Amino acid sequence: MRQTFVSQIFNSIADAGRELLDRGAGKARSHSIEGVCRDLLTQRGEASGMALAREVVDLWWGLDEEEKLAFMMFCKRGWGGSGSP
Repeated sequence: MRQTFVSQIFNSIADAGRELLDRGAGKARSHSIEGVCRDLLTQRGEASGMALAREVVDLWWGLDEEEKLAFMMFCKRGWGGSGSP
């Protein structure tokens, strides 16, 4: 599938954000989808946010059905009502 110009721009921004995150000030980063979502909500900056959002999508596609359901329950508990994840 051919990428559009806008898609290429977004990918470039996300790639730049990934480089910034990788060079971060020694902060430990999460590798779980839940942790990356928490990081996404606490990060500042569009490029790093786009990189984290891309990571969430990539992680989502790697989950099996049971893990997807557990993630959706995590989202419901944390952001669908009262409480925090």
